[in-house]
Amino acid sequence: YYWFEEPLVPEDIEGTTALRNALSIAIASGECEYTRYGMLDLLKAGAVDILQMDISAAGGLTEGQATLALAAAYQTPMCLHVWGSGVAVAAALQLTAVIPPIPHTAQPHAPENAPLFEFDRTRNPLRDDLVQGGFPLNNETLLIPQSPGLGIEIDEQALDRFTHSHRTSK
Repeated sequence: YYWFEEPLVPEDIEGTTALRNALSIAIASGECEYTRYGMLDLLKAGAVDILQMDISAAGGLTEGQATLALAAAYQTPMCLHVWGSGVAVAAALQLTAVIPPIPHTAQPHAPENAPLFEFDRTRNPLRDDLVQGGFPLNNETLLIPQSPGLGIEIDEQALDRFTHSHRTSK
């Protein structure tokens, strides 16, 4: 599945809508919106084919559920945008697990109906080292962690490496 991601500055919703209407490739946007209200502006304008929320910047799981409901109401698929830590990836995967099917995207083959997830595979110590066991792929499918909570265990030694004290002396 291909799309043109954030083709214009995020504030130019009118321009993004015009571009979407002029192109045949799907337009994805939303990673620079920080509330459901910004996402709603994109949806109401018809500016996107795919809504991309960044859960670590846009209010976490609670705001994510509200945004999912809006995307479903506008029959717009959502592909979570994640470029942060392992904790952000785990939270985004848990939200991905509850993405409702969008009727107009139903495909005859079940794998094509799976939710989209943009997973950066370049080296990222805050993602790769911080989470014990990382995020395994199975036939190019990212598996959703099944343990309690976000489904991950934090590597305490890695956390110590990333933690810095900012004490000041008197």
